[in-house]
Amino acid sequence: MAIDARNEALRNQSRYLTNLSRQQTSRGDAMTGLLLALEALPSTDDPDRPYMVQAESALYGALSNLREIAVLSGHRAAVTDVRWGRNSKTLVTASRDGTARIWNVSEPGNVVVLAGHDGGVRAVAISPGGTRVVTASRDNTVILWDAVSGDLVARLRSHGGDVLHATFSPDGRRFVTTSRDRTARLWAAADGREIAALQGHRGPVTFAAFDPTGAYLATASWDRTIRLWNPKDGAPAGVLEGHEDRVLYLAFDETGRYLVTAAEDNTARIWDVASDTPPTVLSGHSDAVLHAAFKPSGSQVATASADGTARLWDVASGEELIVLRGHEAAVLRSQYDAIGERLATVSADGTARIWNAENGSLEGVLGGREGPILATAFSPDGTRLATASEDATARIWSATSAVATVTLRHSGPVVYAEFDPRSERVVTASVDGTGRIWDADTGAVLAELRGHQGQLRHAEFSPDGTLVITSSEDRTARLWDAASGKQVAVLTGHTGLLPWAAFSPDGRRAIPHPATGRHGSGRFQMGPRSPYCRVMKLG
Repeated sequence: MAIDARNEALRNQSRYLTNLSRQQTSRGDAMTGLLLALEALPSTDDPDRPYMVQAESALYGALSNLREIAVLSGHRAAVTDVRWGRNSKTLVTASRDGTARIWNVSEPGNVVVLAGHDGGVRAVAISPGGTRVVTASRDNTVILWDAVSGDLVARLRSHGGDVLHATFSPDGRRFVTTSRDRTARLWAAADGREIAALQGHRGPVTFAAFDPTGAYLATASWDRTIRLWNPKDGAPAGVLEGHEDRVLYLAFDETGRYLVTAAEDNTARIWDVASDTPPTVLSGHSDAVLHAAFKPSGSQVATASADGTARLWDVASGEELIVLRGHEAAVLRSQYDAIGERLATVSADGTARIWNAENGSLEGVLGGREGPILATAFSPDGTRLATASEDATARIWSATSAVATVTLRHSGPVVYAEFDPRSERVVTASVDGTGRIWDADTGAVLAELRGHQGQLRHAEFSPDGTLVITSSEDRTARLWDAASGKQVAVLTGHTGLLPWAAFSPDGRRAIPHPATGRHGSGRFQMGPRSPYCRVMKLG
């Protein structure tokens, strides 16, 4: 009877994990869906729960939807801008931490860090040939970098306000920057020499773009106008007026003849820069239009708006073709794929969505409001679930409603969370080098476990709840008094990192385990990397 009851409880747990897996996969977070499905399945070498076909189905569903290629981590604050190199292997990111980083996507560990600003980096650009990177910062400066070595080529101090945007010309010989100082400036990419100060706007200049043919440079401003310039010497070439509020964004089509602009007057406009004809007004959004993009063929424009929708428009007539609904916050950006069959939208709700550009059907949702879930654990009484997440939080959820009741915050990704035997406390382990013991009802910190010299990988309570054991990349495990948080013992002797440690069932011994590839609660083992573990006697 006891075994039957245990197995039924484990089946209920697996059903819940399977449902969570499917929810995460449907939201676009297939990696979390995969990990949750693995938790719901028995271990192959030591089955610890009944097999359920639904869990395996959820696993294959997550695998088939897995789109994540790499997680690029290293910035210490929000990432503010990202740009692809032309070869699609190089990615450049800008961050509020004052740095930009050049990444090789196929080798995420191969990173060039560009550090030199005294304020957050707002924008970044990479030259078409991939040899130069420009960063624009809140510190009023622009820095030109060698993209291969990461060396600083020139520090440009001409702007008198925050630098908001930077972009290179199609031939890579020049770049332009825009600023709150009401100017844009044209520079030589080889050495950072200033070619011209583009003056005339009466408000901050928010954006600039070169047309693909090299005939025009356009700038957008809060003064409600767009100005055209000669991209070689910065000479004025025209002023486009008509918007009734700040102009936030602009982009040329592939021919360079047509320009689309997005503004806070809830409209986008399409301009023929080669003639004096009035613009085509795209009207239908109920809030500011934040971004607009031409389809590669030039026949269609996609707009993204603070009203939470994206919309597709016919360029020739200005007719609204399709409204894309589903985001739960402002849509920040829209972008067609190379052949114009699909459209990607990015939103302040923390997700990106992929749409069919012909019929507007939703093809996928990427990401979510929380970071990827790294570990899960049920409370012993079965009423709650704890999750550890890459977004530097652990969360306690109701097991019946899947509603988060408490959020527990670290300063780095949380890799493990577990309840005490009475379901009253939770212990967490974090990349920030600390463990913490929390009140499971209120989220109050009861004790902070400090002493490790590296990232924590695991933490758990002893069977009687009086001790906690933690394991770390510093090659030690440590014992702590669970009531006071004081360190009781340091367990040394391993020569490699310790991703996992556990108490014996009677609580009298601890087993620090070398790198095994375990995930979550330790049920999924990918194969040992060390031929031994150490057993430590307590007391």
